[in-house]
Amino acid sequence: MQKTVRIINLILLILAVVCVFGIFSGPISSADFWWHLKSGQYIYETRSLPATDPFSFTTGWDAPDKQTLRNQHFTLKQSWLAQIFMYGIYRLFSFEGIIYMRAALLTLLIMLLYRNIRREGMGLYVSLFLVLPTVIIYAGFTPERPQLFSFVFFGLMVFLLEGFRSRVFFKFSQPISDVIARNLERFRDDEAISAPLQNTTPRSPRPDFVEPRDDRTDVIASEAKQSHAGNKIATHPSDARQ
Repeated sequence: MQKTVRIINLILLILAVVCVFGIFSGPISSADFWWHLKSGQYIYETRSLPATDPFSFTTGWDAPDKQTLRNQHFTLKQSWLAQIFMYGIYRLFSFEGIIYMRAALLTLLIMLLYRNIRREGMGLYVSLFLVLPTVIIYAGFTPERPQLFSFVFFGLMVFLLEGFRSRVFFKFSQPISDVIARNLERFRDDEAISAPLQNTTPRSPRPDFVEPRDDRTDVIASEAKQSHAGNKIATHPSDARQ
């Protein structure tokens, strides 16, 4: 019976992955994709990063200030690796390769999220239900841009940190919990010992109980022996007072 349930769950998971991959396999719709693709081609062919926008006919008309120039350099150079990667996919597999690359990366992101949820102890059906909003959000997003790689690597980083955190937290929390538990046990033992002392009900003395002697009796007896006064030796404080 358990083997049958596992097979059914595996088939359901595979179907879910195929459906997610299909949802993310829509046509290219990002207006920025074409600029990133052409920038990747420019970097690949010139073996250099652009200092100015090579695809704008207004570049160089007005001398920009330092802040504008700094922002322009950052915008032109920040995504060079993703642009080269997308251009390489395009050279090898045309636009279909771009579409399948996007679908594969987003599906990987959803699977990482799914694994994080399962790691928290959720079941298969609950986990699939919880990742559904993320699928809906990314289905309406146009991720044929370098941000796609940032999303995937961020999800991978969270996945790795969560796995590392759970092991390290267990490793360091176990001795702490042991110390707390042992001190609580000791506290309970102290309470068990002190509880009878707090009982105000008088108890009968034990048969072998011997009442301690008064120290003054020995002192008075010693003084009586030294003085040799009288035939009666004081053996009790009342006798000494007489």
